[in-house]
Amino acid sequence: MIQLDTVTQEFLAQYAPYLKVRKDKIMIKSRGGNVTVPSKLYPLTNKRTIAFFCFANTKPLTPEVEHYETIKRVFDEQELMTGYCYRNTERVYAGLLEAGIPQEDLKTYVGWLLSGSRPVHHCWLVYKDEYLFDGSTFLADLQAREMIHEQKITDMQQQRELLTELMLENMKQPNSETRAFGKALPTYEYVGTVCVPNDGRKIYNELIDAHPNHPSYNQAGQNPHGASKTQEMLYSKLKK
Repeated sequence: MIQLDTVTQEFLAQYAPYLKVRKDKIMIKSRGGNVTVPSKLYPLTNKRTIAFFCFANTKPLTPEVEHYETIKRVFDEQELMTGYCYRNTERVYAGLLEAGIPQEDLKTYVGWLLSGSRPVHHCWLVYKDEYLFDGSTFLADLQAREMIHEQKITDMQQQRELLTELMLENMKQPNSETRAFGKALPTYEYVGTVCVPNDGRKIYNELIDAHPNHPSYNQAGQNPHGASKTQEMLYSKLKK
């Protein structure tokens, strides 16, 4: 059951007024149509474990937190790639267990990442129920949004090129400095349930097989595998 404290409720009211959070679901209002999670097109498994995470109700992992050094080392050691959320989470989870982090303190979640007009299927890790780790999202996204606003960049291709360059710069730095390391990035919200990453991968594949024109993946800028044009540009540059 989703329970939000007053600080989180006030944060969402100010920065995400399009979201309505209930104890068992999330409702999203957008120009492209309203979305409810969970629903037929936006399913969740193991619904009794539903949880909502965002910038306001997660905490940055700091040196005072138990196992900080171990978690930071493991997180920084991983090769974390955007567009590979299930694999990223599997690697971080396995690495933390191998390093001695108690299994009862770790939960892998599968659900939906809320950013933009449509949610995308996603997988992430939570430590002690309040520290979120997501190797697939970049601080570059927030940096790009600020620069696009300041420089009034309206051309979509120029926006993608800017984000790609910032992501490449982020990848030169430690993961813990450029990804969600305890505290969710302010550009994203998460709704999901406790689930093994590989099961999440299967859920996504079955969903797209059943709904090949899924509204979250049939928009301009997405390839048939759900990768955005920005991700394609990023990996094209990495191959050079």
